[in-house]
Amino acid sequence: MWSFPNLEYLAIDLRNYCIDDNIELTTFESMPKLRTVVLYQVVAYIDLNVDLPWAQLTSLSIEPITESLFRIVISECPALETGNFSIGCREIDEELPIVDITLTHLKTFSIQFAGESDPSIFDGIHFPALDVFKSWDSSSFNWTAPEHIFRQLAPITTLSLTGYIDSLDRIDKMLCETKNVTTFEVGFANGYEEVLKALTLGEEEREEVLLPKLDVLRVQLCSNDHYEPSAVVDFVKMVASRSPSGAAPFGVAPLQEVWVEEPVGPVNTLKTDLDAVPEQWRHKTDRPQVRYEKREW
Repeated sequence: MWSFPNLEYLAIDLRNYCIDDNIELTTFESMPKLRTVVLYQVVAYIDLNVDLPWAQLTSLSIEPITESLFRIVISECPALETGNFSIGCREIDEELPIVDITLTHLKTFSIQFAGESDPSIFDGIHFPALDVFKSWDSSSFNWTAPEHIFRQLAPITTLSLTGYIDSLDRIDKMLCETKNVTTFEVGFANGYEEVLKALTLGEEEREEVLLPKLDVLRVQLCSNDHYEPSAVVDFVKMVASRSPSGAAPFGVAPLQEVWVEEPVGPVNTLKTDLDAVPEQWRHKTDRPQVRYEKREW
């Protein structure tokens, strides 16, 4: 076994290698200063085949990893401050291992779902100090139940939901429970009118205001989006309703920043469409300025 007494950061990337057998990495146990680990295509789907000083890690990224191994690994990392995981498909009839861990230092957590999954993946995992939560969803993950995950997300101030968010039903429960969010990033594949209307104050008959402390909104658009005229008006109404002179009830924070992130090169951009509805756009002189960013996918 080798010793790496001064190593603080370790990254292993095997994505460009064709490897039939599981790799066993056993040379990284003696690394007293190691705090950050990044693993691409390293963790096997059958067993945890990397010997690392998990308990001392403060930052960990693994892509991909199964639900079962995710729960095993996370339970071995009590000092974790930043976690980034890409979850693969669940095996048929796979039983998740039972865990009970409180990650008292975890501040930033990012998770990507590439297949069928459900919120039970978080059962028994507690992160009371979490501040930033990001989820990229390419499956049919529904943030509806159980209640455990929403209790863990209650303290967060930054929420990012991107991927194939095509229905308010998918994220409605989460938006109701994350009342402390001040920065919200949302990415749409299509059907984003529902979310915009739900965020519009004074329009929908809802029991409570979604994201009452929202200060910064980032809307991430996909290259294949088609913007209906009604959707553009919905966007205008939402931003205007959350301006200082909008329809916000007492105690609801006004928007300060609105960002629209568009892929490079679409013919029909939201900015172009917004310029075509100046009469709705100008009646609120104190509306937050909408800024545009180009993003390479």
